[in-house]
Amino acid sequence: MSAGCNDMEIRLLKDSSAQQFMADTTRREEWRALAMNCAWANSCQSHAFVGAWYGAYATRYQPLLVVGTEKASGQLRGVIALAVSRKTGKVVAAGAQQAEYQTWISSVEDADAFMIAAVRLLRPMLGRNGLRLRYIPPEAPSAWQADPTVAGVILRQTHRRPLMAFGDGVKVEQSLKKSGNKSRIRRLKNVGELELAHLTTRDELEKHLDSIIDHYDLRRMALNGIAPFHEDPFKRQFHLAMMDVPGTLHATALTIDGRMVSAHFSAVSRSDVSLGLLTHDAAVGRLSPGKVHMLLLAQRLCKEGMSRIDLTPGGDAYKERFATDWDEVNEVTIFPSAFAARMGRAKQAVAQRLIAIAAKRGISTSQVKSVLAGMSETPKSELVKRGVIAASRWIYSNRECRVYACDASKLNSFVDAPDIREGQIADVLKITDAKMLKRSRQAFVSESLHRVELGHRFYSKLDEEGRLVATGWVAVDPDAESLVLIAPALKSAEKAAVLYDVRLWQTARDGKDESRLDAFVGGILNDTVARDGDRLIMVAAFAGTMLDEIVRTNGAFEHEYFVQYSSRFGRDHFRILPEVAVTAAVNVAPPINVEPVADEQTGKAPAVDVAVALPTGWQRLMIAQREVEQ
Repeated sequence: MSAGCNDMEIRLLKDSSAQQFMADTTRREEWRALAMNCAWANSCQSHAFVGAWYGAYATRYQPLLVVGTEKASGQLRGVIALAVSRKTGKVVAAGAQQAEYQTWISSVEDADAFMIAAVRLLRPMLGRNGLRLRYIPPEAPSAWQADPTVAGVILRQTHRRPLMAFGDGVKVEQSLKKSGNKSRIRRLKNVGELELAHLTTRDELEKHLDSIIDHYDLRRMALNGIAPFHEDPFKRQFHLAMMDVPGTLHATALTIDGRMVSAHFSAVSRSDVSLGLLTHDAAVGRLSPGKVHMLLLAQRLCKEGMSRIDLTPGGDAYKERFATDWDEVNEVTIFPSAFAARMGRAKQAVAQRLIAIAAKRGISTSQVKSVLAGMSETPKSELVKRGVIAASRWIYSNRECRVYACDASKLNSFVDAPDIREGQIADVLKITDAKMLKRSRQAFVSESLHRVELGHRFYSKLDEEGRLVATGWVAVDPDAESLVLIAPALKSAEKAAVLYDVRLWQTARDGKDESRLDAFVGGILNDTVARDGDRLIMVAAFAGTMLDEIVRTNGAFEHEYFVQYSSRFGRDHFRILPEVAVTAAVNVAPPINVEPVADEQTGKAPAVDVAVALPTGWQRLMIAQREVEQ
């Protein structure tokens, strides 16, 4: 399929024809020269990037190129790289969501004529949702969008783009010298030797890639409800393939004693780099390795002659903090017909209205997406069940958190589990039974990362097939915030290691769940004694859970106290009771806001002369969701 355009011929090349074009060495060099001279192109439009993506996703996408060549000489004058889903037939820009900028390359003189002809050729291939080009840099010509044959079938949106400009480098150096940043760098150096490593080869990237993937997917799951690398089996190989062509992917890792604590991938465009992947190890999250990484990266790029970091649109708060300048980029959706375009505009108007309403109520777009994602992955029957349970607990609920303690020297009666894992937080992504989770994966992972950032130790066990079997947590010398995450209103626990929230994620085929969990708990306690033998060993377990049964029937632990929670028509209460015969408790969620309850005999509220930790805001939601699972 082709179309004429003055002295330029515009053609569509599909599948094998597109592959032949990509493999032609002459066309490759013409493509490179065209990209080098195109003011709005970056590495996402390079022959190397497109070729690597086509290769990695060959089984998922069919190559599609719109090429413009000079009629007389056949010289390449314009290219837009696309792809067609082999499953759905949907047309996307090459790179799909992994291409931060989705545009065409040509000379300024040819740009408008090339795109007008390209739209005419592409429209018959598009589905009702059209082809979205996100984002188009401000340097790209836009007169083609006003052409009568184009204006009625496109939807244009403008997005604010934050930029971190270096200037002469003075501001970057001044930022690094600020007391807060100097303190962050000093604390990171106290952990070990700190280094910002520029990864330039496949081998250098592969050394850190598995760790980068785990931390990136955990953070994306916590923020957006998706795990890009775990959900996309081709993504890892694609990033490695880009490293085979210098200048396609700019990758750096901030390391401590050679261990990755922060990583950054970006696309390169002449004198700037575009922020792509940015992640860090939650275990050192309180030391702000991501911020230190960005500042050290800016310092290095400035010395190498680069002018700025393109922080890319998206509205993320951390991008706004780094930004020194702002401009606007465009998003253009091409529809197959004027009617489809009108429907697209109507949907956009509704979406913008809903976002505005949510924003007025303090609800972010990501929070709305999180709720919808959790609902979409949960069966309707399960949603109804959760609604009934939540309503009944609002009316009436009771529960107890039982606290046990033991001197480390007495812990010798537990069976050890030699195959437990410590610190492998990415194991939380390996839950296979969504019904066991009983809430969105995003909420579960978000809470888990928060615990790691507070310094809690994570323990896990996998089966032979790599599926998650059990998890548990230990908080050493927990502060007030940590105590709230363990259970509301717990007494302070100085010089203590507290085991809590131990769960079994798979039901044993032989029905011996308790024996499996007993060994898992034993392994955690043995490791805790080895690490924290000078501390009191404590266990916080809600009544009716297997952890409570295991600890209560073991002679080593003594019952210290328990916190009794109750809720009546949404009013939540608690009371801390001393060591007494442990009462039976209804297996329902603990309340969220807590206040003393009057004693039934004396009519007075019990005196609580110990420090207690009370939940607030975000913590209330996390506690409520977690206890539904138990």
